[in-house]
Amino acid sequence: MYMLALKHIGRHRLHEKFPDLWEKTKCDLECLLQEFAVCKAVKNGLHRKFIVRALHDHLVPFVCMETVSRIEKALEASHTPVADDVLHVATTKIGAELYKAHVATMQYKQFDLGCQERPKSLEHNDYVEGETKGLSSFQL
Repeated sequence: MYMLALKHIGRHRLHEKFPDLWEKTKCDLECLLQEFAVCKAVKNGLHRKFIVRALHDHLVPFVCMETVSRIEKALEASHTPVADDVLHVATTKIGAELYKAHVATMQYKQFDLGCQERPKSLEHNDYVEGETKGLSSFQL
């Protein structure tokens, strides 16, 4: 019953037409959708892309479906999806659950990029060349 209501909300964009009501029910419906998607994946052994297709209308109120389709196209082509897309979708409970494996990878890549940028941010200071050389060649 709730899944049909959520499908109707997404299909007719009622979450945009009635934002006050949506804010009151959003959290509960997202938890319900998350449980349903995980249950489908575990019990029926459905792959993530089939769950995303089957629950397209249900996902509309929670995540940007254009972003989800970009992620799915990249994964289908065996490419790494754009980190910002994955991290944006992961801000929702259902998005974090659907792309759990990719979120950790993207967070690590973002951290690694930040580490590579840090020595460059020090270059504007008047350090002697040898002082910054060791920062860029540091390996764990």
